[in-house]
Amino acid sequence: MRNLLVLLAFGLLSTTVAFAQNTKKVTGKVTDENGKVLSGVTVSVGAVKTTSDDNGNYSLQVPTGSSTIKFSIVGYSDTDMKIGSKNTVDARLNAETNQLSEVVVVGYGVQQKKAFTGSASKIDAKEFSQLVTPSVDRQLAGRAAGVQVVAGGGDVGAPARIRIRGVNSVSQNQSPLIVVDGVPFISGNIAAATNSNALGDINPNDIENIEVLKDGSATAIFGSRAANGVIMITTKKGSKSGAMKVNYDATFGFTSPFKTYDLLNNAQFVEISNEKRTNTGVTGWAAPGDGNTYDWQRLVMRDNTPTSQHNLSFSGGTAKSTYFFSLNYSDQKGILISNANKSYRIRFNFDHEINKFIKVGNNLTLSKQVDND
Repeated sequence: MRNLLVLLAFGLLSTTVAFAQNTKKVTGKVTDENGKVLSGVTVSVGAVKTTSDDNGNYSLQVPTGSSTIKFSIVGYSDTDMKIGSKNTVDARLNAETNQLSEVVVVGYGVQQKKAFTGSASKIDAKEFSQLVTPSVDRQLAGRAAGVQVVAGGGDVGAPARIRIRGVNSVSQNQSPLIVVDGVPFISGNIAAATNSNALGDINPNDIENIEVLKDGSATAIFGSRAANGVIMITTKKGSKSGAMKVNYDATFGFTSPFKTYDLLNNAQFVEISNEKRTNTGVTGWAAPGDGNTYDWQRLVMRDNTPTSQHNLSFSGGTAKSTYFFSLNYSDQKGILISNANKSYRIRFNFDHEINKFIKVGNNLTLSKQVDND
């Protein structure tokens, strides 16, 4: 029995000595690029791992002959350091500079899309900025899931009926809240004569992005006004490049009916009328005269009438200030001669950074709509 215990003790001692000979202790400290200690950093050599403590220190038994040691933590770039014959390896990690391609505007702020849990859709303004359209509301159709857009009438400037995730009210307003650069817009029957189109006051070329907020968590900051959803519009700002950029674009088109009906002349109309009476057992009551009917469609519809839109913008800035100024003129004509819309829009966005804590700015817009119904 005594011999057996001696053999077991000798075997354990041999294993410990062999393990000590095949590994070595590596210690060090982990900091960021500014010298601030980083805790919770994963330090690994193959399958052997540990983490840095509150002071950024770590200690790891690494296999003898290991060439590199890896440091990783969320928000910082992974770093590999050579071990060689050193027993102390300090690491300095750099913060990741990768930017997400998309963000979600929530309330009056911006949140990274990967961290956003609500329901929202982003619409790329480039999809409709070059379209000849009096307002952006009708261009929202089919561009965001859960958003229904139906034309409110045949008039060029008539506001579209927008519903987000169906009808949410029986007797109250069912339109979503419109917020432009953080300011809620009033829409609806303001003058008690015609429906005001809030989106018609915004030049589509001035829009930077559009966010459609659909559920309670995304719209909570707006309160009960957001019961039918929120359409958040952000307009363009200047850049801090210093050089002023001037942009002008014009779009021209023609208004003409795609198809017209074939109308009956005088004799054909009388013939059809008499046939209807004959089929019901009544004697025909009319005889064709000498006159003829005129194609009334030519009297009330336009044919190849020009339509145009012009945009002129200036943008730029300095190290602490940015500006964006735009002018827009739009002349849209409908199919009917009496239906047309002329729009005059001016926008001026200015931001100035007084210091790193205070920033002032303004978003001014002036719009005039002339509708012929």
